[in-house]
Amino acid sequence: MKQLNFGSTNGVPNDPNKTVVHCPFEKGDKVYHIYYGWGVVQSISEEDNKDFPVLVDFDGQLEEFTKGGQFYFDVPPTLSFTEYTLQGFSQERPKPDIKEGQLIYVRFPEGSSLWHMAYFSHWDADRPACFKEQKKSGCTATWPEYSLTNPLEEK
Repeated sequence: MKQLNFGSTNGVPNDPNKTVVHCPFEKGDKVYHIYYGWGVVQSISEEDNKDFPVLVDFDGQLEEFTKGGQFYFDVPPTLSFTEYTLQGFSQERPKPDIKEGQLIYVRFPEGSSLWHMAYFSHWDADRPACFKEQKKSGCTATWPEYSLTNPLEEK
């Protein structure tokens, strides 16, 4: 069942004041959705009171959209004639901003209770590379675990 947002007069289902939206889709159109991939418009309901009149078949899974190609009201359209990506979208946590020479806590092997303090040099993939032997230059080693604060202090 669709989750509807009733906070907007133009997006409210069955609201007599809502804006009439042109439907660019026709039965048989090949369309794309970022989550479902490619599909085919099966039908477009002519009922005035139907909130999601565009029915699309995504490889056997039927989904309904507004005439404007929205999956929910008050969100941007997601139904498209062309394939698209969410360029730049990421839920990958960014690496902390650690400066060269900053003292951090490192641990090896993973899960051990022994932590060391070392001076940060650079990132080696997702692991910090720190200078060896408490020096601020020279050879480095990478560490599988690190902390910017004392991990032995109780929080």
